[in-house]
Amino acid sequence: RYILRNDSKGVNHYLTTFASLIRQTLENSGKEYISLKQELDYLTTYILMEQMRGDDQFTFEINVDPDIDTSGIYIPSMLIQPYVENAIQHGLKNTGTGRPLLQLTVAQEHQLIITVEDNGPGIRGGKMLVADQGTEHQSMGTSITAKRVEMFNNTHAEPIRVRIEDKANYNKQESGTKITFTFPIEPSN
Repeated sequence: RYILRNDSKGVNHYLTTFASLIRQTLENSGKEYISLKQELDYLTTYILMEQMRGDDQFTFEINVDPDIDTSGIYIPSMLIQPYVENAIQHGLKNTGTGRPLLQLTVAQEHQLIITVEDNGPGIRGGKMLVADQGTEHQSMGTSITAKRVEMFNNTHAEPIRVRIEDKANYNKQESGTKITFTFPIEPSN
């Protein structure tokens, strides 16, 4: 799209961001744990890429409790991105009304709590059907991530928890999906 528009600045920005995303993916995928800061930087780069790809059709916010030392807390690498991808692909592209919004919130209450929320149609309103099969679509990324979480939980005393909720279940005026990750806090490596 940038090339067809003869937008050399757009092409340059896109390629620079894409190169950064690839570099971060390669660096992070080889590590069992990365700092929360690295994870947030990676997610920011990924979301920016999706924004550019979608011609800025959604906005996003990342809110981190200011008391959290993002460089001093470590979490398993690349667990959150597949859920962010699903929020963008299946939630934000189907909002119907209002500006699509993706929110990531990071808080700490004895454990690290990261939420990913969108204002799309929600789980029930946005069920994906595989064409001509009538079956519900299962994201490969979230399926693999669920297995990684299960393996982590089988080998660690403190589990990672992932809860997926349709926001309309709690407030009929609200739509969208909320994914809550609860991580045990790993000190600096």
